[in-house]
Amino acid sequence: MKSILAGFIAALSWTGPQAMAQSCPQVAGWVETAAVADPPRAIEAKLDTGAETSALSAVAITPFTRDGQQWIRFSLNAAEPANLEAPLIRWVRIRRAGTKTGRRPVVSLPLCIAGVKSAAEFTLTDRTGLDYPMLIGRSALAGRIAVDSSRMHLAPEVCPK
Repeated sequence: MKSILAGFIAALSWTGPQAMAQSCPQVAGWVETAAVADPPRAIEAKLDTGAETSALSAVAITPFTRDGQQWIRFSLNAAEPANLEAPLIRWVRIRRAGTKTGRRPVVSLPLCIAGVKSAAEFTLTDRTGLDYPMLIGRSALAGRIAVDSSRMHLAPEVCPK
């Protein structure tokens, strides 16, 4: 019995706060202020570990071709609106219960959250009526940010506005 308990305690110490601090540079709440695009625009974001891909509220989404490559022109639908352009990464098919299947463009944009800067892929969709204009999924969080689901605006570091 002692060896089982000792093994359990050893496992706990391996996955405890020290291991998390070594593998994740920052802890953030389930809602944080993020900065997206260049120059950065501050946006309230929900950190959602249940979503694979991040989503950004956009309107007037228009595909176009530049130098033989597909691009997307869109208007950021947030407190700090902006007209942006980005290369199209791919189209994704979205299925939600009770609604029709839809397609959304995916673009890569600079993202800073909790002081951690990286590029992130975002699906573009009109999130009007939802609580947060940006949703940050686990592919953007993985290995960079740990989420404390009991707190909001926990991150001490702020991204440039």
